[in-house]
Amino acid sequence: MSLVSATTGLISGLNYSALIQALLVPAQAQIDALSSQEKTAKTKQAAVLALSGSMLPLGTSATDLGTEKNFSALTVQNSDPAQLTATKTADATAGSYQLQTLRLAAAQQSISTGFANTTEQLVGSGTLTFASGGQLAAQTTLDVLNGGAGVQRGVIRITDRSGSAAEVDLSNAYTVDDVVSAINNTTGISVTASVQGGAIVLKDTTGLSASNLSVAEKGTTHTAADLGIKTSVASATLTGSTVYQATGAFTLSSLNDGNQIRRAASGQASLRITLTDMGSTTLDVDLTNAVTLNNVIDDINNATGNAGKLTASISNGRIVLTDNTGGGGPAPLSVANINGAAVAGELGLSVTAVGNTLTGGKLVAGIDSVLLRNLRGGQGISQLGQVALSGRNGKTATINLSSAQSLDDVLNAINNATDGLGASLALSATLNSEGTGIVVRDTSGSSASNLIIADVGPGTTAANLGIAINAASTSVDSGSLNLRHVNLATSLSTYGPLGAAVPAGGFTITDSAGHQSTVNVGTATKTIGDLKEAIESATSGNVTLALNATGDGFVLTDHAAGAGQLVVPEVGVSTAASLRILGTGTTGGGGQSEIDSRQIAKVTVAGTDTLASLAAKITAANVGVSATIINDGSTFSPFRLLLTSTKTGAVGNFTLDDGGLDLGVSVQTLGQDARLKVGGSLSTNTFIRTSSTNHFDSVVPGLNVDVNSVGTDPAQVSIVSDTSKISTLITSFVTGYNNVLKQATALTTFNTVTNTAATLQGDGTVLRLSNALSDLMTNRVFGPAGNAYSTPADLGFSVGEDGSLVLDSTVLSQKLVQDPTAVSDFFLDSTNGFASKLKSTVESFTDPIDGGLTQESSGLQDTVNNMEKRSKTLNDLLTTRQQRLMNQFIHLETVLSSLKSQQSALSAIFATATSFGSNSSSNSSKS
Repeated sequence: MSLVSATTGLISGLNYSALIQALLVPAQAQIDALSSQEKTAKTKQAAVLALSGSMLPLGTSATDLGTEKNFSALTVQNSDPAQLTATKTADATAGSYQLQTLRLAAAQQSISTGFANTTEQLVGSGTLTFASGGQLAAQTTLDVLNGGAGVQRGVIRITDRSGSAAEVDLSNAYTVDDVVSAINNTTGISVTASVQGGAIVLKDTTGLSASNLSVAEKGTTHTAADLGIKTSVASATLTGSTVYQATGAFTLSSLNDGNQIRRAASGQASLRITLTDMGSTTLDVDLTNAVTLNNVIDDINNATGNAGKLTASISNGRIVLTDNTGGGGPAPLSVANINGAAVAGELGLSVTAVGNTLTGGKLVAGIDSVLLRNLRGGQGISQLGQVALSGRNGKTATINLSSAQSLDDVLNAINNATDGLGASLALSATLNSEGTGIVVRDTSGSSASNLIIADVGPGTTAANLGIAINAASTSVDSGSLNLRHVNLATSLSTYGPLGAAVPAGGFTITDSAGHQSTVNVGTATKTIGDLKEAIESATSGNVTLALNATGDGFVLTDHAAGAGQLVVPEVGVSTAASLRILGTGTTGGGGQSEIDSRQIAKVTVAGTDTLASLAAKITAANVGVSATIINDGSTFSPFRLLLTSTKTGAVGNFTLDDGGLDLGVSVQTLGQDARLKVGGSLSTNTFIRTSSTNHFDSVVPGLNVDVNSVGTDPAQVSIVSDTSKISTLITSFVTGYNNVLKQATALTTFNTVTNTAATLQGDGTVLRLSNALSDLMTNRVFGPAGNAYSTPADLGFSVGEDGSLVLDSTVLSQKLVQDPTAVSDFFLDSTNGFASKLKSTVESFTDPIDGGLTQESSGLQDTVNNMEKRSKTLNDLLTTRQQRLMNQFIHLETVLSSLKSQQSALSAIFATATSFGSNSSSNSSKS
């Protein structure tokens, strides 16, 4: 065998890869060692990070236990959750209250006459008009009596003239009407109660005189005295003292039947008072900051230039102005509005002075009544005077209403009318069933004469009130007296449909001459008075705004004298529609084009409508009333239309004009506000809150209440300290502490079962952490100097044999009850509080820069990074060497292959030469 063949055979038997790996073993061993070290570092780093993460709950505990409000947490205790639900708010403070639901909120319901069926019988064609407001049944609350001092609620004792006595419980009364009803519903005495002007009147109906008619207190309250009826009279009528009339304490919003007062712009005068001196001195009065009547009086007396020339005061519920200049001038004492204000009439000052004295009109009506001047859309009575009455029994009387100021003056005068012999005319004057007008009924049962109500002389009282009659009738109904409840001071925030706000935006007005103007309603346009200024300014006075005659809105009137009609389209949003002026005007009584904005909603009834389709129309019209059909079970016409306000409370009350459809709709129940009494039955601090819903915000600061049912007794509602919250937070701290300790122990304890070291065994940082936590709970004094509790043990903390933290929750609860301040000081003290020390301890290990665990994790990460870098370098070198060896072996293989090829060639040549030699020898032999 040749050397080449031998070499080739030897090489071809080798495994190059195995040979290379064998050659690289030392280098790979170095890399494997680095990888093992890197894995160990990563394992330690993961353990450190896990331990650091386990300390996060301790950081949370440090924050929670250092937050003051957590130690002042409150909870609500309620003795009667079936009666009411009490909820605390963020501003709640500890306290205990007696709360009693007196009444739940309810929605008005009205019901129609009966129909034979719901889908076949037609209801007729016409228009239904729904309206809110305008009701004459004012409810005078007890808190406004006695100049705002109110009435202490309690029990009174009434004795009638027979000597019979009964107690009347008024501890839950809210209005004067509640008082009157309670007296009238009391059994055991024969006494009726009513109101007259600003007083309560009691009448004995026994016809006896064995005893005085008297009212006394029951117990220590002064209820009867506050009601003005604590007296004794030897007659059948007890007229109480006046307990309701305007005083200086009355707010301006409570005057004039609740209609607001439109003052001039801030800083401008609203009133101009002209004096009677030779120079006709004028005083301009700025009422910008006036809130009460006393403020108005002060503003007049302190007006620039007054200096005692005019004295303003309040007397008998009226403003009285006295001119001290001595007179002699050409002008009478008078008051006028200036700068766009509407104040004089609202303050009763639009009257004629007598000499140097101007005595204004009444600022509030009688109890449960309204002022005559606000009827007929604010026109009032044109000429007060005498009214002649004749009952059907033929008895006659003439009543003098020339001094009447409120509607109750008229009703009382009619009800008390007697003929010349003192005999009753048997006439009863009350509010009508709709509550928007009055009805006078003859109760004599006689038909000897017509029912006659007529004005005497120039008076217009009966005619203006709609009760003038001379007919063989038993009653006369005024219809709606159009009480003014919208004026220039009415806010646009509630003037929209269903009491919604009028959206900001714009609309155009095209007057009768074709002139077009744009009116912008922005944030500065707050009231109807502001809208008036905006419209009249934009149209240069060609279109004016004035309050309408029905008292429920305003009317736009065209003055451009053109041939067309007033037209108002929208510009973008629904501002004009919300103001109820969208559309084309109609020609009014003065021959001018007008658009009347009224707070009403209309539903058109077609001739094909049945009860079912009418109910669907009403509900779909979104007029604030839903309609359903009920079956009353009667034989012939059982189906009735039930109309229910979509709003509970008095605010949802509505009236319906059926436009002659004769639906026979009558009020079943009026909407009523919920009532909640706060305080004990006879407490001097008892008050009653009302709400149009069953929800009450801030009954007392920090406490909201929802009433669920009427309560027979008060519920005891207490806002008390909620120790459960801080107990929970402390328990969470203990859990977090033990979790950290448990994890630290597991990471540092040698495993005797597997005979392996723990991941962080001997780690100095973990050892310092364990010592720091132990030191926190065993070797520290916390809280301010002298605090009742200074060590964790004082609050029930102890350390177990394994170092874990144990909390005696019973001890903690006792300490929280015994001295909650000392507990909070223990944790919250700014310099030595437990929370701040815990926070420092946690941050010393977990601070993102300086924390011990953070730095150890960073160090381990640096180690890992270095090892990864070294491992990469070695791997790169190993890969390079491996490739070099492989290349060398490949080159050797190539060389050997070449040599083998050369050997084969030489072998062939040698074989040829040998063969040639053999042939030559053979040929020679033959030769």
